[in-house]
Amino acid sequence: MTKIITNSNRLINHQDHLKNWIQEKIDTLSEELELSTLERIIISENFTKDVKEVQLEYQMISMGHTNKGEVSAAAIVLFGKENNILKHTIILNDNIAVPFVTGKYIQDAFHLLHHELYHVHDQNLRHKIEFDNSNFDQLDNIIYQISASIWSEYFALRSASKSHPGIEGLEEMDSHDFYFSTLKKLIISCESSIIEAISNYRFDADIENLLNIFSSETSLLLKISATTMGYIDGLSLSKHKVNSVIENHIRNTYLKDTWNEQRKILNELFEIFPAWKSKNRLLDLKPSILSLWEYFGIFPEIRDDKLYISVPLTKPPTGDER
Repeated sequence: MTKIITNSNRLINHQDHLKNWIQEKIDTLSEELELSTLERIIISENFTKDVKEVQLEYQMISMGHTNKGEVSAAAIVLFGKENNILKHTIILNDNIAVPFVTGKYIQDAFHLLHHELYHVHDQNLRHKIEFDNSNFDQLDNIIYQISASIWSEYFALRSASKSHPGIEGLEEMDSHDFYFSTLKKLIISCESSIIEAISNYRFDADIENLLNIFSSETSLLLKISATTMGYIDGLSLSKHKVNSVIENHIRNTYLKDTWNEQRKILNELFEIFPAWKSKNRLLDLKPSILSLWEYFGIFPEIRDDKLYISVPLTKPPTGDER
């Protein structure tokens, strides 16, 4: 049985109700989702602190969580391995759990929990699929990690869309904007941050710092892009007015080619998942990721088994030029 832990002073008096409510949902969803590795769900009033403590416990390489102006994590799935057996912990900001007590906006809150449970399900299914990285070079390893995060968001949001509050009466972009407002901001901020980072690189020649900023900015952009795609495909919005609004905006940005190619590939992967012959299928996303990198003027190449990054002096084109 999954442990439900309440690390929140304002909800401590409701911990029995929370445990029973969440456990009931897990028991029901376990009939269709692989959740046997879910050790616990922590409801946290100090989200960052609890995230770091579990990451240390699981000896994870990546520490912390997304915390950018446009995107700040309020829920996260963390995982570790023991004798090659997965174990998972979900941490929820206690703001998400309040509706489980008050009943107000409870469907929205459940949808967020449902989304995190699908991340656990996805990782468990992928863990059983063959994976061979023996021929991966350094670039393949980087692209694979980015591709896995893109897939993870697309799969979880598309799958969990069945619990979304719905789009009845939705005519324009409103509170159910499927992260589109966030995506629009990221399209602008990503380009701005990378242009600034390249400018700084011209002075300090710190290629490692440039690569870190570049990877972080583009990875977040593509994850949120995949989130919006997941909602569109999961809720069958392709013929809805909302999809037209999104597509028309994307069409006029530098993201358009990457968006179109990745949506096509992610849909193909989703349709046959988990019957992939290998997790290497995630590298199907590699050309579209590199295309975005090249738009920003970043050209990676492997020479003598080492990764080199070329950053030509030419100024990256604006979105209108792509």
